[in-house]
Amino acid sequence: MIQPALATCGRTARIVEAILDGVETPVDRAHIAACATCGRESARALRFTRSLPAAAAAVADAIPDPVLLRRQHVGVRIGRFNLRMAPLATLAGAVAVGLLVAAVIGTRSHPPASPLANAFASAAMATEGLAPLGFVCGSIDVETLCRSAAPDHVHLVTLTVTDGFVVGVEARIESTDGTDLDLRGVDDLLARIAAAVLTPDVRTAATGWIRDAYPTCGASCSSDREEIGLAMARESQSVTLTLRER
Repeated sequence: MIQPALATCGRTARIVEAILDGVETPVDRAHIAACATCGRESARALRFTRSLPAAAAAVADAIPDPVLLRRQHVGVRIGRFNLRMAPLATLAGAVAVGLLVAAVIGTRSHPPASPLANAFASAAMATEGLAPLGFVCGSIDVETLCRSAAPDHVHLVTLTVTDGFVVGVEARIESTDGTDLDLRGVDDLLARIAAAVLTPDVRTAATGWIRDAYPTCGASCSSDREEIGLAMARESQSVTLTLRER
């Protein structure tokens, strides 16, 4: 029997980091309430942050008193040398304290495991990135349409938005006069659109695939990456690029 895969959410890493830094927003909290994955990971992050004061107190309590260390030395003779050493129990305690400090610091440096960070930019950043390409976007909503018109064709970018972040994109170039499209430079435009809506972590790989795949794509082609799924469809009078969150 095939076990179902655990659900993932592209926002979890950012939300967990915000919780660890104490800067989560009302939008984050609203998303946590509706997303089982983010709710689970956020609870783990909260448990971690609440454990830090107790761990710090334990470290402080376990640090040996330097005055006692000076008084409680044990003489040991090794060959011609007389060495004065702290009691073994004190040394063991100091080692334990060091390990605890390292564990606390290491855990903060590597917060609880969570899915990958967002593949898509925020809706505001996406619309701002599309503006230099000539796109005019409507007010940001669940589905935001960005449009750029030419004499014989139109460029359309539809952003699917949740909690202020893009979760899917459809970019379409479509003939408006019934004639076939001139497809020269279409791959560059689609790559620029992708660059405008994606985060730097995934932008290079996605735009590279678009430019590499377009010349031999035929009617359709697709690629599933760890962060996003990409697909292109080509017809004589339209070309469509779809980007979806995975």
